[in-house]
Order: sequence, then C-alpha cells, then structure tokens
Amino acid sequence: MLWDIIALYEPTDAYNSLPNSDDNTDCRDYMDAQILNVRKELSSLFINDQHLVQMLEQIINETEIFVKSYELPGVAMRWKKINKALIFFDCAFDILNDEPEFYNEICLGITDIKLSCYPNKELITARKKYFEYWEQKCKSENLQYSQKGYSKTNYIKLCI
Repeated sequence: MLWDIIALYEPTDAYNSLPNSDDNTDCRDYMDAQILNVRKELSSLFINDQHLVQMLEQIINETEIFVKSYELPGVAMRWKKINKALIFFDCAFDILNDEPEFYNEICLGITDIKLSCYPNKELITARKKYFEYWEQKCKSENLQYSQKGYSKTNYIKLCI
C-alpha cells in the first residue's frame, strides 16, 4: 500500500500531476485519498495490537510528509538523516554530471536555484562506491533492470 504511494513519485512528477487523467482530478486530492485509504486499511488490520498500529501510523505520517513536502528529489531531510544513502539520489549529482557549467553557476549563487546538497569529492566517491556495490549485487544475483528501473527500484527500497 505505501509502496504504491511512493512508487507514484515519478509518474506523478513528484506528486504534482496525475498521468493519463481525463478528468480534472487534483493530484493533491488524489494523494490525500490514497493516504486515507492506507490509514483505514492498516488501522482495521491490526486493531488488536495498538503498539503496532502506532508504529504504522508513524510510518504513514512520514509517507504523508514525503508526498506533501514536494521536495526535490523528493526525500524529506529527516529521511536522509535516517538513511544516509538516500542522498546519492539527489538531483545535484545529475546536474553536476550532465550540466557542470550550470552546477557551477548554482554554486556561485548566480541562479535562483538552491540545492539540498552540494557534492564534494568525498560524497562523489561514496556515491560511486554505493552504485558499484549495487551493480555488482545485481550481476551476482542475476537481477535485470534498465538503468532507470534500477535507480527507481533502489530508491524506493531505501525510502521504505
């Protein structure tokens, strides 16, 4: 259930629009309904274990913040504190790799864009090692992903 919500991040353009929607359904209303459905489902499934219900409620609350924060690359800062590897999916790395001149302009403060991180050599090296590890794991376990699918799957696993 929560996996389904998090997996909507990319198709909804960071929870901003509904793909293939013929009507004028607001994406925020749609996501509110999805989160409410998860709350109802989980609260009724584990009604006899209040401790578990409280823990699940905390996870649902975090997911709701993730959906409503509209942060790019989509991860709330506190999640990055919990799981440091999430920073490896920050858009700053893509900008640095794909548009180095633009990245330098951002760093110099001559654009209106602010990033949530500014990768240094240590972070770039750590990110490279992280993805090399997962690439090797995929090879050794014969897991087949497209590059885009691999990144998306790995990112979602880190979030959950």
